[in-house]
Amino acid sequence: MKYLENPFTPSFGEVPAHLAGRQQIIRDLDRAFLSQRRRPELTSIFSGARGTGKTALMSSLATRAESHGWIAVKTTALPGMLEEIEFGTKRAAAHLIDSSNHFEVNRVHDASTWRYRMSDIIDQLNEAGTGLLVTVDEVDPTLDEMIQLAATYQHFVTDGKRVALLMAGLPNNVSTLLNHKTVSFLRPTISSGSHCRL
Repeated sequence: MKYLENPFTPSFGEVPAHLAGRQQIIRDLDRAFLSQRRRPELTSIFSGARGTGKTALMSSLATRAESHGWIAVKTTALPGMLEEIEFGTKRAAAHLIDSSNHFEVNRVHDASTWRYRMSDIIDQLNEAGTGLLVTVDEVDPTLDEMIQLAATYQHFVTDGKRVALLMAGLPNNVSTLLNHKTVSFLRPTISSGSHCRL
């Protein structure tokens, strides 16, 4: 008798071969990654209880972004996340960027300096015809770096950079983040269909 593997592979740390009920989200993000125009799906927050597949969905979307030529960097909302995003981007895009043009990297405490270093990196990626996707798991509205990232991302979007931000977290944490005055710009963006409860 032939053994058939479960396509959902519900084990820790693995992305299932089939993400049930997520086809529309995946199609929308595929179109957004391929579009020449900025689409609202490029800024999305997924909220839901633990175990509902938020992390698996973001991992799958990061892989799909890479298949469309984007650079994808995954992080978790923990102290040091800004530094992790910067180093992760440089590592993934080493073949596309000129690291000699960047500021010397020390531990990230100056959000403004981090903003301009990342802006320089993203500009080089955009000139090479690609964009940067950042995924953030376990959204924590009490973490200063989480707020700094969201606020800086607004500048990147306003400046017309090809960049995307996908975040996931528990409903209460997502709600608190969206109500933070510094990142209030996210509210109309997310209400356009990019805030998905899983």
